Amino acid sequence: PGNESNDPGKECHNPGNESNDPGKECHNPGNESNDPGKECHNPGNESNDPGKECHNPGNESNDPGKECHNPGNENNDPGKECHNPGNKDNDLGNECHNQGNESNDPGKECHNP
Repeated sequence: PGNESNDPGKECHNPGNESNDPGKECHNPGNESNDPGKECHNPGNESNDPGKECHNPGNESNDPGKECHNPGNENNDPGKECHNPGNKDNDLGNECHNQGNESNDPGKECHNP
């Protein structure tokens, strides 16, 4: 009831959801994948990379094709994940492991707050 698939001949199994890809079903309420043919499994999340799912609310990776696993964090290096809240590494390609710390030396991590 109340659901229509964008593709004639398909059903939509959750109220208020439509699949962006004709021929696909929409499985989670309020979520749409940026990539036609993919699902988005968590509410309010969209993957920056077509063809990827977004697994954590409110997080987007700066690198298409990567996930961001902690809320409010973005890694300055495309292709890396951000593991701690509020930290950014000054060196592209390294993570910052402690809150409120930034490494002054490119290529080093910061270990103490």
